[in-house]
Amino acid sequence: MHSWFRQAARACVVLISGAIAYPAISQHRNPYDDLRNWVDSAVREKLAQVGRNVSLEGPAECRMSPTMAVMFAPGTPKEVKDRVMRNVSGDVSLYYQLNARWSSTANGGTGAQGNPVTLTWSIVPDGVFIPNGGLGSGSNVLNARLTAQFGSGTLWKDKLRESFNRWDQVSGLTLVETVDDGAALHGSAGVLNVRGDVRLSGFDMGTGSGVLAYNYFPNNGDMVINTSWGWNNATNNHRFLRNTVMHEHGHGFGMNHVDPTNGTKLMEAFLNTNFDGPQDDDIQGCQRHYGDVQENNDTNATRRDLGTVTNGQTIEFLSIDDDADDDWSRIFVPPGKVVTITAQPIGSTYLQGPQGGGTANRNSLAIHNLRIRAYRTDGVTLLATSDATAAGVSEVMANLVPPLDNLVHLNVDCSDAANDIQRYRLILNLAALTEAYVPGAFQVFRGVLVGGDIASLANSDDNSMVIQKGLTLNPAEAPIQLIVESTARTNTVSVLKFKLEARASFTVLQQTIELYNFNTNMYETVDQRAATTTDSVVEVVINSSADRFVQAGSNLMRAKVSYKPVGPIPGATFQAAFDQTLWTLTYQ
Repeated sequence: MHSWFRQAARACVVLISGAIAYPAISQHRNPYDDLRNWVDSAVREKLAQVGRNVSLEGPAECRMSPTMAVMFAPGTPKEVKDRVMRNVSGDVSLYYQLNARWSSTANGGTGAQGNPVTLTWSIVPDGVFIPNGGLGSGSNVLNARLTAQFGSGTLWKDKLRESFNRWDQVSGLTLVETVDDGAALHGSAGVLNVRGDVRLSGFDMGTGSGVLAYNYFPNNGDMVINTSWGWNNATNNHRFLRNTVMHEHGHGFGMNHVDPTNGTKLMEAFLNTNFDGPQDDDIQGCQRHYGDVQENNDTNATRRDLGTVTNGQTIEFLSIDDDADDDWSRIFVPPGKVVTITAQPIGSTYLQGPQGGGTANRNSLAIHNLRIRAYRTDGVTLLATSDATAAGVSEVMANLVPPLDNLVHLNVDCSDAANDIQRYRLILNLAALTEAYVPGAFQVFRGVLVGGDIASLANSDDNSMVIQKGLTLNPAEAPIQLIVESTARTNTVSVLKFKLEARASFTVLQQTIELYNFNTNMYETVDQRAATTTDSVVEVVINSSADRFVQAGSNLMRAKVSYKPVGPIPGATFQAAFDQTLWTLTYQ
């Protein structure tokens, strides 16, 4: 490396894998004037040579290598910036926008890519020495300076908490505030209940350099804030402070800058307050490192419980972070409901690339072809699969009927081999369940069973249960009486239908259908007509107070079908043949 490039590296680079955020430099003077306070004279002379006769306007730019972040004055010719980056890192472009993820924290090892991680963070006590990371050194004054600016120590700390919590809310990161013992900075690892993995400090760097803050990469993550700036700008809930902290912590958990700088991504090199916190590209990067908000749920055993489904329920900030990721969850479908499950991909087509390298269109909507599978609680017995649409299109499992325990275990994954991340949201919609119930028990209350069994009542197939006339206790009783029972899911019924398919020996027999009213504890006649000698179907529809025919608690349903002569019967006996009895319920 040429000597003046080494000097430039010392002056413009945050060493030990750091990153810097800068505000706009004044447009009313040559931006090299802003560098004079922090670039030594030899470097300044060389920069002036390469920048002579160039019109320079706009915000400063921060460039990064895998180990360094370099700040260039705006308008510096591309060939000059490329020459510097080649001398610093050996290449103009970076392999990927992610830096290394945390491999070890105060909580121990972090596992592989996509695994969730808990990071602790702390505010360093004032007076602790901040070593020279390339932008000077000094004693920490963060607490005193920000407390003076905000008028108390509560508000600014709350804004820091909101900043860390936002990354927590959109990814598999869990960020926990802790105490800080004041140990030496930038080399003291996090220790539970002693100091954070990520430690915040600050000193007065002046505003001439345009530096807002800088941050180290894992496994360090320390953030140093330039306390010379006024951080108490309350616009948009102190977005100036929050976006700076959220950007810097993006470096702190392992994200690099991203191009182009068009005001659409938090991890662009320029501070932008036109949006709040991490955007789609930023969230992709964080979730690629640490998984989504439901991690670690890669198996049925480690599934996340989403509780009782509500209509329109939406679970945000989910992703399939590579081709081997599985998202398992458990839902309880309210009794009497079917659930439609939608895995909706999130993304768009936009330019994206490493800072200082080339950009290309990325269609983050269609990285993976999503797939949904629904299982019983064993995670083995498959209820349904939905894998019908192409990448970029919502996958919909419509009107899934849950098992009788109403529990469904969901698995969302991809049916392709792209080693990349696909964000999605899960949408759950409920509708009334309409379900049929065959008899689970029967009793020949009057008469004699001469053929068939309970299975004969299940289907319309001419496999009938045959009952012959029996003795009665008085002439008013029907000599043939069949009682059937079944069990519903719940008694919250809006419509109840009872179907009978049957025939009898003679048309002078009266066919009566009765349903048991559990409110009055009596049978209620719902249909009465002359019997037919060939199979005929009668369907009774109850759409008012239908729940009276379903017992609360047990959900028992009971019906009675009887045949009684209403005229002379040729011969000594008669029969009735029952081909099907069936309840169909529509729940509320």
